[in-house]
Amino acid sequence: NSCTSYYLIGNEEFINMNIDEIKHEVKVFCDAECFPIAKMIIGAGAALVLHGLREECNDIDVELEDSYFASLRDEGLKTVEFTCGFTGRTRKLIRWANIDIHREGEFFVDGPEPEIVVIDGFHVHSVKTVYDMKKRLNREKDQKDLRLMEAYMDEHGIKYEPQLKKLSDALKMQCVNENPNTFA
Repeated sequence: NSCTSYYLIGNEEFINMNIDEIKHEVKVFCDAECFPIAKMIIGAGAALVLHGLREECNDIDVELEDSYFASLRDEGLKTVEFTCGFTGRTRKLIRWANIDIHREGEFFVDGPEPEIVVIDGFHVHSVKTVYDMKKRLNREKDQKDLRLMEAYMDEHGIKYEPQLKKLSDALKMQCVNENPNTFA
């Protein structure tokens, strides 16, 4: 398989990967690190590719139990600092090729318990779980994914809280003036 496109952000090279490339990358990691594939949970954009909602993604976000994460870190795998979108705190992840390895639970700080499904032998966050995560982050880059997931969940009868549009400051002030407890 050849990758479809490359681009650079800072000094990092990102590769857009399709479903076959994601599966291959995860298998190579698990083989190289003698890691049980069933202990890895694929999330975010890569999960949407495995669910068939997106054609490709540029990295593979996965979760590992703390003990597995610690053993990989102790082996000397490259760690990278990032700012958690939920807490604003700086955390470390392990970067292995195109895989960003997070400690289990970092995707869902103070959020609902994630649902896991198995797709072709890979443990993957459900569409609803990825939706809940991306909705809570509500980043501009996630808006297209949110609309895709809403359409998918509508089609499959999956209940969810529809995405709320961001209120302008003027509208917020109007609401507060009408009901001071609106945003309390």
